[in-house]
Amino acid sequence: MKGFNTSILQIGKSQDVVNTFRVTTHTKNLDTGAEATTETLRSEPKSYLYYGFTNLSTIMGELSARVFVDETGLVYDYYSKSLGILVEEIEYNETGEIESTKTLLEYNDVVGEDPTSPMLEVALFLPSTVEAGTSIKAQATITSQGSPVVGATVLASIGKGITMTPVQGVTDKDGKFEMTLLAQMGATTTNLVLTVKVNKTGYQRSSKSSPVTLVQDMALPSMSHVQVTQAEEGSPINIFAMATDDVGVLNVVLYYRLSGSDAFIPMTMEPFLGAYKATIPADSVLPPNIDYYIEATDVNGNVADLPNYAPSAGSYQITVTPVLQILTPVQILLDGGGSVTVTAAVRGNLSVSVSRMDNPDLFHDARFLGIFASIKSVGSGQLVWANISFTYNSFLLGTLAERELRVYYWDSDGQSWQSIADTGILTDKQIVYANVTHFTIFAPRAQTQPVTPPPADKVPPTVTLLTPSDKTSLKPGLIQVKGLAVDDVGLSQVQVSVDNGAWIDVWVPAGSKEHIWSFNMTLTSGVHVITARAKDQAGNFGNQTSITITGLTEKQEGPGITMRTVSGALAALLVVTFIVLIIFIVGSTSEDDKGPAKKPKKEEEPSDEDE
Repeated sequence: MKGFNTSILQIGKSQDVVNTFRVTTHTKNLDTGAEATTETLRSEPKSYLYYGFTNLSTIMGELSARVFVDETGLVYDYYSKSLGILVEEIEYNETGEIESTKTLLEYNDVVGEDPTSPMLEVALFLPSTVEAGTSIKAQATITSQGSPVVGATVLASIGKGITMTPVQGVTDKDGKFEMTLLAQMGATTTNLVLTVKVNKTGYQRSSKSSPVTLVQDMALPSMSHVQVTQAEEGSPINIFAMATDDVGVLNVVLYYRLSGSDAFIPMTMEPFLGAYKATIPADSVLPPNIDYYIEATDVNGNVADLPNYAPSAGSYQITVTPVLQILTPVQILLDGGGSVTVTAAVRGNLSVSVSRMDNPDLFHDARFLGIFASIKSVGSGQLVWANISFTYNSFLLGTLAERELRVYYWDSDGQSWQSIADTGILTDKQIVYANVTHFTIFAPRAQTQPVTPPPADKVPPTVTLLTPSDKTSLKPGLIQVKGLAVDDVGLSQVQVSVDNGAWIDVWVPAGSKEHIWSFNMTLTSGVHVITARAKDQAGNFGNQTSITITGLTEKQEGPGITMRTVSGALAALLVVTFIVLIIFIVGSTSEDDKGPAKKPKKEEEPSDEDE
């Protein structure tokens, strides 16, 4: 091949040409032993690079020092006994442009396919749909003319969204090759195609494809939980939950937060006896409460919450009972005979101090009882609650409405008195109390202004004796004295005195303006003075009113037999009659006790001698 010229300017540049070459194919049927030889011409485009070689005589014989060769150096499409280098003879001009080309022919020997050889058959066994996040088994079975093919090489491939293990191997004694398909989480590709290529010998090949639809898992995990509602301060809290999913549960997480905190703390729940368990540590269990919710996620990222849509729609709450120390009550005396007693429940090292205070408000409200107490906590710890009770008396109460008394606290920031939600009064014990969770200045106050008292009542009441009449003589014994009491505002009391003795109270309806009263007394012989007076509700006594009555003596009752004489005689007669009756009854009883009476002897007639 003399005359092959090139330009040094072309070294390293590529050139696209068409190679034409003759292929000699030798085929042999491995089953029957038949052989055949064929020759064909093939053309295909190639890209060449310009290389500089010093000696190519061992490759293609006599060549120019510089040639273009295939950049790969080998033809991989065919089996070749030679190096398979494709060479193009190119003529260049002085400027380096190509003037003419000549394609050299190359002869390659390859093993081809014998049409009479039995073909391999591939059967695929796999579901038509695969749910995302699941793992399933697929199988390819290789046969030839109905018989299993052992040791056939299998290469499997599938589209995006599904991974497969293994992807290459050989069939077993039954001509089977198993694969594991795993649908990836969150994959969106559908209608995937599983392709299996199989090769037994150089000429026994086959392939099979089958579509697979990838189904996304949209179902949320299923959850159940028994809510925890109560706990004790400083004790760990165990939280249990059930979580299941048709594809698989990835994890279950408990979220909890302490009172006053906005952020939830996550805690992975571990599998425990078919459920999931997490424990809130003891040092996190503090009053007054703990909020929590549970979240389960499946392998495809679907999330379920308990309670639903937590935490935005709410969460569970655990009431934490504090471990309390009840302090010894502290009491001090206040002005006007009042006192204050404080009993507190605390956590930690805390004590309470109480001191008397003046009203911190420059405006003195007439509704206050006038007793003020400053209450403070001393030491470390936390106040849980405190009961504050004020005692009062009628002097302190004055004209205030007793049933309206409540405890108020001083708001030092707002410089005003504020009401307390939990406050009340025990009128029978004259105590007004409040339950609080903070300390400041406290004082009892009525809810309304005091009522202005009416003008003082200065008009005394009057009393009149109605019966008996003045200077009347009566028989000694029990008599009734009646009178009339009158007051313009309201009566409080009527009193009666006999013979200037002690005053005796007579009942009248309190507040009545007019009342007829009565008084029973025992009249004895002689002259007696009965005096009466009345008192109104303002404490005013009216003038005294008196009458004189005389108790008659026995002589004054009339001459002859007096009533006392007749009464004495009748009493004596009754006594005699009673005694006779007793004697008669006793005598009759004695005769009956002697048995039946004997018949008396017949009296003998008197004889003449007796006469």
